[in-house]
Amino acid sequence: MAIFGYAEGVMLSALGRTEEAIAKLRRSEEIIWRLGRLYLISLRALLEGNREESLQACEELRKATFRDPEGIYYLARQLSYLGEQDWALETLSRAITHGFFCYPAMVRDPWLDALRMRPGFTALLRQANNLQREAAAAFTAGGGETLLGLRPEAY
Repeated sequence: MAIFGYAEGVMLSALGRTEEAIAKLRRSEEIIWRLGRLYLISLRALLEGNREESLQACEELRKATFRDPEGIYYLARQLSYLGEQDWALETLSRAITHGFFCYPAMVRDPWLDALRMRPGFTALLRQANNLQREAAAAFTAGGGETLLGLRPEAY
């Protein structure tokens, strides 16, 4: 997602540089790729306080054929931020099921705070944690650290 400016918009907004993020996202919206443009619009509109425009872009993304689990996670966090808790939980579950289970990010992401007391959120975090542990175990069992030139004591 960094290729077309979305990640930069997320990072700038996290640093409190909202106006800079909005300007970057607006410039990047000129890209041709429809789904990328929808992501940019959804975030830019959210940062501008235009809830309806952001939700409209999110709805178009939900109807699209987009399948990237990390992108689906970013959609879930935006929906949470917008107060669409049921939709956000459903989308977060989809992201985890389809392969994005970065537990540390989910535990610390302030945009998910609206979901933390919701029924089912803890179960989703537990699922993400278990999947991450399984992936780490498979990585180690498969000699992943050797492949990457890492020493086990380094991590």
